[in-house]
Amino acid sequence: MDQAVVANIFFESLSGWVTVAASVALAFLACALVVATVRMARALARPHIVANSEANHWSLMRFDVVVENCGNAPEYDVSVRFIRQFRCLMPNATGHF
Repeated sequence: MDQAVVANIFFESLSGWVTVAASVALAFLACALVVATVRMARALARPHIVANSEANHWSLMRFDVVVENCGNAPEYDVSVRFIRQFRCLMPNATGHF
């Protein structure tokens, strides 16, 4: 066999193996993408309840506690419990906080 024929066979074989390796890598990445998409779809299908405090429109001394669902799924029987007690930052009639 001539050296050119041997080189041609070698490079054809090498290109075949590179194609196989690239196909395996793409299959692995496609599976990883499917897993991530399923995980994201499950996370988006759940309710996400958030409690925030917003300034009151009519009084500068008050704030409103707003509870809202930021998720895509409905949530029923929502209850909110605050661990810490709110302190009043304005003095009362006796001058105490």
